[in-house]
Amino acid sequence: MAFTITQARPLLTAAELELFDQSRTAPIKALTLARLRGKVTRTRTLRDKYRDLFRRQTVSVRKAPATAGRSPVGSDNERTQRKADILQEVLGRFEDRVALLEANLARDASAAATRKAAAPSATTATKAARKAGAKRTGGGSAPVAKKSATAKVNSVRKASGPRAATRQKGVTA
Repeated sequence: MAFTITQARPLLTAAELELFDQSRTAPIKALTLARLRGKVTRTRTLRDKYRDLFRRQTVSVRKAPATAGRSPVGSDNERTQRKADILQEVLGRFEDRVALLEANLARDASAAATRKAAAPSATTATKAARKAGAKRTGGGSAPVAKKSATAKVNSVRKASGPRAATRQKGVTA
């Protein structure tokens, strides 16, 4: 059974009522995943507190002698049980929202991984097309660096072979 704010107000403290209010449809959508996890922890702690209190009260009522103002059945702690039930409902709402956000996050991550895996093959094809285009046009758009004088001499020697190198030294073959 879903509890309304009018049913929860007389039972809950101000902090607990704030948790109850934030678990409702509109406010819960504004909470981030980190804040939701904090609210889950806080709500679970409160729910456990009231469950344990209800158990202790039930045991103490059974052990106590029946007096004129007290019923032997133990309906005195009905408010504590209702409070635990309200907090269980709030906890369920928070946990459902956390599960939904985590599923969305996982789906987005897998979609991003799929796009990332497809992206390198596209960039590799683009780079290959650029290289092929550069070869056809006779050069790239990058400027060529100037060679130093010794580099020019060495490249001339390598290009002409051993005969040219010996001629430059003054030896004729």
